[in-house]
Amino acid sequence: MKENTSLTTKNVASLINRNIKTIYGAHYRSFKKNVEINVKNSIIRIPLSIFKNRKLSLLENLIHFLKEDYNLKNNQIALLLNLNQSTISCIKYNIKKKNEI
Repeated sequence: MKENTSLTTKNVASLINRNIKTIYGAHYRSFKKNVEINVKNSIIRIPLSIFKNRKLSLLENLIHFLKEDYNLKNNQIALLLNLNQSTISCIKYNIKKKNEI
């Protein structure tokens, strides 16, 4: 998001109610892994408001949104996010556990 807009890390953090260190860390790790998601030609629109749920991590919020709102399967989410399908399954399990609390 930071690359696609003129927002600073501080602005992004305040928009999604997260600590600036969390945003910086997530951005740094994705940059280090060379993670790139092409959002310009995508039909999937992800509202910032989904990341305000502090009960879940940023990635958990994203996966939960893609599963619930777009009914994507684990393999589709894995391809979209460039992650392993078993990682998506594990994260979904964590989401389920956190929502039971």
